[in-house]
Amino acid sequence: MTVALREFPILRGVCRAIADSGGELADLSDVELFEAVVAAAEWVGDPIPVDERLAPLAAAVGERLRAGWFAEVTPGREQARFSAVAEPIDIALTRPPLDSTAVIDDKPRGAWWTSSRLPDGTSAWSRAETVLGTPESRAAGDDATRQERWWTVDTASARIHRIESTSDYLELLERHPLAGSAVPRVDWVAAATEFDAVHLSAAGLVHTQSVPVETSRGTTALRGWNCESTAWLRAPRAERAPMAPASSRAPLA
Repeated sequence: MTVALREFPILRGVCRAIADSGGELADLSDVELFEAVVAAAEWVGDPIPVDERLAPLAAAVGERLRAGWFAEVTPGREQARFSAVAEPIDIALTRPPLDSTAVIDDKPRGAWWTSSRLPDGTSAWSRAETVLGTPESRAAGDDATRQERWWTVDTASARIHRIESTSDYLELLERHPLAGSAVPRVDWVAAATEFDAVHLSAAGLVHTQSVPVETSRGTTALRGWNCESTAWLRAPRAERAPMAPASSRAPLA
């Protein structure tokens, strides 16, 4: 498990945070554990030393990531989006400048982003918004008008590429490379010809973000997603849904 700690910086950060808190993993709910994952994902690049004493805790965290909410198939039909206006689905994918090395350009520009429901009824994205904020919201300053807006999405018929490990990300990098890019990147415009969406699960976030991936064009890593999320490359069948318990949601026609 020492190797796992060395390879997965978010796992290392989660373990360090739990150990420093003096608390016990067993006392954390799935929501609280996910909050720890989101917090760890925010310090991309910070040096967290490998501590072999955390190996048993890392193994226990790994078990938790295969159980409960973390084991549910995501994205679910109920998807949330934070926005200032109740906008329709608007997707306009563009390619980044080829000489860009910015983290934000690792992600699909112009995609429609959503996140799944946590056990407490809020969305996964709400943790990134309200607990830490996002790079975009921090740059714009506090915006009280941003709200968690729910959609009922036909995920069953959508062509979704799920990222659970670096091999899933490598598949995208090799099948849809961004030609001429300064760093190995996915050509999301090309990926949209094959997939409607790309989804990073909570466990996939721990096992993929900031983990080096060796491609035929050099080494890279998935960066800056920071949350369980789905980037819709093509508009799904979806309708706005009121904030209500899951059992009361009307199914898609």
